Amino acid sequence: MKKKITMSLAAGLLCVVYVFVLGFAEATIQTTVDPETIGIAVDRTAVAYGVRVLGTSAPSGAINVTNTGNISVKLLARGDDSSGPGTERWSLVSGATALTANQYVHRISPDGSNYFSLGKFFSQHATIAPGVAQAIYLHVTLPPVVGSSFSGRHTMPVILRAEKL
Repeated sequence: MKKKITMSLAAGLLCVVYVFVLGFAEATIQTTVDPETIGIAVDRTAVAYGVRVLGTSAPSGAINVTNTGNISVKLLARGDDSSGPGTERWSLVSGATALTANQYVHRISPDGSNYFSLGKFFSQHATIAPGVAQAIYLHVTLPPVVGSSFSGRHTMPVILRAEKL
């Protein structure tokens, strides 16, 4: 906006002065963004089934999986073949009702009563909201027979994965 100011001077001269007035004010808005994050934490990173007779089954007890991200996720799980000392490996079989030598079954449950066989590919077993802990339960069935090269403890991995819904 422009204003015209007229002033008279003592000598009789006329002086014209233009004054510019800025007609605005400023404010700043701070903007932020939180990218989606996916994360899980488990309260137990190992399960010891203990000393077991071949061909028998054993439960794990509860394992709490907490969603540490900021979005709801689906919890997926898979198993794999065992590893251990010596050359003998146990093969993970999904849904088998009759196991043969060196085969085992690992199962997972979101409630401790309805178990699903783990395979070597991921499958969904629960949905977890941010900041929430979901209990899962594992259950193993050992091979009824092992080969002559069996020499001790076997490790049977269970891999958990969180994915965006």
